[in-house]
Amino acid sequence: MSETAAAAPRARRSRRRLYVIAALLLLVLAAIAWAYVHYEPSISSERLLDLFGRYGYFVIFVPVLLETAGVPLPGETTLLLSGVAASTGRIDPWIAIAVGS
Repeated sequence: MSETAAAAPRARRSRRRLYVIAALLLLVLAAIAWAYVHYEPSISSERLLDLFGRYGYFVIFVPVLLETAGVPLPGETTLLLSGVAASTGRIDPWIAIAVGS
């Protein structure tokens, strides 16, 4: 048997394996999308701002610190929400600026 004839079944098996992996990945992504739509978290702005009132400046410090360290966290969004929390009186705006800097 020549090398070309032996390589053909190997290529088919490799392609079949790739199709199975892609199908499983698609199935997992579809399950995650279904679970998110079915069990969608209810995050209201009040519930989110209560985190600032409950945990204080720790909610600002940790995401900004980890984002600065290179972890992909929404540091800017945290700072925007801390501004909203400061405008509603949940936290002191000057301390929020110091902690977020």
